[in-house]
Order: sequence, then C-alpha cells, then structure tokens
Amino acid sequence: DWLDDARLSPGQAARLLAAVDLARRLLKAPQKRPPRLRSPADTFAFLRPHLLNLPHEEMHVLCLSPSNLLLRHRCVARGTATQCAVDPRDVFQAALSTRAAAIVLAHNHPSGDARPSAHDVALTRQLAEAARALCIRLADHLVIGDGTWTSMLTEGLLDAAAPVTPLIQGD
Repeated sequence: DWLDDARLSPGQAARLLAAVDLARRLLKAPQKRPPRLRSPADTFAFLRPHLLNLPHEEMHVLCLSPSNLLLRHRCVARGTATQCAVDPRDVFQAALSTRAAAIVLAHNHPSGDARPSAHDVALTRQLAEAARALCIRLADHLVIGDGTWTSMLTEGLLDAAAPVTPLIQGD
C-alpha cells in the first residue's frame, strides 16, 4: 500500500513542518519597498555607504519613477584618484532600460572636497542636454566628499526643469 510507504519519521515530519512554516512566514513578510528619494539629503543617505572612503572616483546613476521611487542604482564608471571618464551611453542605458522618468547622478571625490570642479559642471550640462533629448529629467548631480555633499541643483548649477515631451501632430 502506498500510504504505508509514505509515512514519515518524527524527525522528517518536524523538518517538513518547519519548512512549511518558514515558507508561510516568507510569503507573509512585507516586501521591502524601494526608497523614495525626495531630496539631496535622501540621496546622500542612500549613496553614502556606496561612495564614502573610496580611493578612486566612481559615477553612479539612480533611475527614478515619476514619484521618485528608486528603480535602479548602477555604478556606470570607475576612475582614478583624480578623474573618472563617463560615457553618456552607459548613463542612459540604465535609465532607458528601466523607463526612468528621471535620473540623479552622483560621484565621489576621494580628496574629500565635495565642491564640483569645472569639469564636473561641464559634464553635468552635457548630460542634461542628452537627458532632455531622451525626455528624461536630470533631477540632480551630487558630489560626495568626506561625509559631505554638494547638490548641483541646490547650488544653481543645474536646471532640472521637466523635459519637453515630443508630440506627434497630424495635418
């Protein structure tokens, strides 16, 4: 009889019940929601563990939904102690693949000085133009130093106006 062969020992039964209980708890566990990045301070708090105390520069892109929920966080470039070459295709590949409404850029200065350089500002303006052409809003660019940060938006170095959405018009 198949029922006689299907009997479990007390140890097997205990393991099976524990597995069922664990599965039930995992299904009930609240799903961890992505963070909502509403301000430069929120963004710095999120990025701090990723960019603080690195011996080299890194550029990160945060892809955001229309309500500023984080869709994706990706490091798009790694450089040396004093510079980092950024390919715009890498920045926007992450944004396009998530259909992001906006992006926030962030990079670190291993020197500890969180002030943006002239090159940082020029790169940000170039990326803002590309973002507008793709109908993606460049919401901010943070430069992270020794536990401090500078927001290019707050400093007036970036115009984060919403991009113009192209419309197709008939005759």
